[in-house]
Order: sequence, then structure tokens, then C-alpha cells
Amino acid sequence: MINFNENIELSAWGVTLRPWLSSDASLIVGSVVDSHTWRFTTEAISNTDEVAKYVDRALLDRSDKKRLSFAICLEGSEKIVGSSSFGNVSTKDNRIEIGWTWLAQEFHGKGLNNVVKYLMMKHGFEVFGVHRIEFKTDNSNPRACRALKKIGTQKEGVLRSHTLMHDGQYRDTAFFSVLDTEWDEVEVNLANLIENSNREYSFFTM
Repeated sequence: MINFNENIELSAWGVTLRPWLSSDASLIVGSVVDSHTWRFTTEAISNTDEVAKYVDRALLDRSDKKRLSFAICLEGSEKIVGSSSFGNVSTKDNRIEIGWTWLAQEFHGKGLNNVVKYLMMKHGFEVFGVHRIEFKTDNSNPRACRALKKIGTQKEGVLRSHTLMHDGQYRDTAFFSVLDTEWDEVEVNLANLIENSNREYSFFTM
């Protein structure tokens, strides 16, 4: 299962996921404060002070063994364009969640999220050895729901008024998952999807 003290780095298709560092706030792309990035999330960043606090929370959660969060970088630049995490670890059930994911608005729909999910699922199943990986998203966000189905997850249901959002509203939360017995097929299909798609997330000057 997950070792929060291990400095894990995952990389493929020009994408690198690495642990957050205390000095990373200045490397996050400026567009992170765009409100569209946070429309369907449980927290939001609207200024540079909140960027620094976000990094601090990621480091604290790792120290407390609650969540292992990654900074997402692209080949050819040290800039950070997003984040995703392992969390909600259940050692007893051999289960983990992939979530807390955000990408700067200009990288939405570019194929980047598929690579992030592939790298994390591969590590979860093949290195952590988990039985189940689960995902949660806002059921009113059809784009996110379609994206999770596209990478091979199974939708399991919706919990009504489940999660308090940053704007004070409660969302209906849709649950998705992949099991270890499904991973071989999911991996092949997702790798083919990535290989055969136009990966349009190469870093460019912001």
C-alpha cells in the first residue's frame, strides 16, 4: 500500500507527476486563478496568496498521511499546470481514491488528464497493489463524467447532496471505480486511446 514518505515520480508521454515542494508556489502557471478552473471543485484559488496556501495544504496532508498530492509538469518546462492526488486510503479494504484533480484552463480537453489518470492507476494497481481505485466527481459536470467513462471506469451511482463545495452549495457526487481484475483491459484501452489521440498539451509560453 501507499508509502507517504516515498518520493514518487511518474512520467510518460511528455508528462511528469512529482511530489509538491515548499518552493513550488511560484512555479504554478498564473492562469490557475481563472475561476473556470474551479467551477466544479471543492476548493478554489483566486489569488497568489491562496496558491501558496494550497501548496502548504498539500504538504501538510502528506505529512499527516492523508493525501499524496502531485504537481503536474510538462516536458521542457518546470512550470506546474495542475495537480492530482492519491487519498482516502483504506488499508483494510485495499482501496484508494484518485482525485483532487485540477488543470489550468488552457489544458482542458487536450488529452493531459488521460495521461495523468493512466500513470496514477498504473502505479496504484502495479506498485501499491490495491484492489480498487475509486473516483468521485460532480454529477452535474457531464464533461468530467464522460471523461471518467472514457478512461474505462464504471459508474456506480450518485449520492445526493453529498459534498459541500467552495461556493457553499452541496453537490450530488457521482462515484466511479476500476478493480484490479479489470486493470489489464483498462490499461491496454487507455494506452491506445492516448497513443492514437492528438496530445495537444505541449507547454507553450503563457
